[in-house]
Amino acid sequence: KYPIRCYKMRKNQVNPELVFVGPRDLMEVFLQDPDVQKYLSISANRYGFDSWFIPRGKWLPRAKRFEWGNDMQEEYVLYTRQGNSFMTVMMTRQQFIGDKQFGVKV
Repeated sequence: KYPIRCYKMRKNQVNPELVFVGPRDLMEVFLQDPDVQKYLSISANRYGFDSWFIPRGKWLPRAKRFEWGNDMQEEYVLYTRQGNSFMTVMMTRQQFIGDKQFGVKV
């Protein structure tokens, strides 16, 4: 009857994966490391990266493109999102703090 619905999560979720935080210029260099790209399932260049994932129930991998902003000192957060699939996601630190919480610093 109503086109908009609102739901609550059943419980708070804790993501056991690592979260990487840093300024754009350093994150760009960090993502050029082949071991980092393998760990995060991404392919990166200086403009951003493609995050590879396989949706549940599908056979073929898909990619989502993430691109850097213009401010070299803006802080970005990279983390692996768990949902219908595992996928590395990038957002600004400001967006992350508004939505999520950091765990223990490693």
